[in-house]
Amino acid sequence: MVGTSEDLHRLFSFYWFLEAESRNTRSREWAEYFTLIRTQIDLFTMDKFDEELVTQSREAARSKPLKFWSRYRISGGALA
Repeated sequence: MVGTSEDLHRLFSFYWFLEAESRNTRSREWAEYFTLIRTQIDLFTMDKFDEELVTQSREAARSKPLKFWSRYRISGGALA
């Protein structure tokens, strides 16, 4: 698997977006689905990439997510 830290940063920005949305969704089913997607991202990245790179990229995306994912909200369907 070829991928860069920038690729992982994009993926984990989406990951943290899903985490935030799962807390704010009105539906338990959607919250569970978002959690499932995050679990799949964890499994995939830990299997395909160096663990240290994954950990660093995940934390970098948590503290400074891509602007799009930091502003987008499903509930409103638009950028905040």
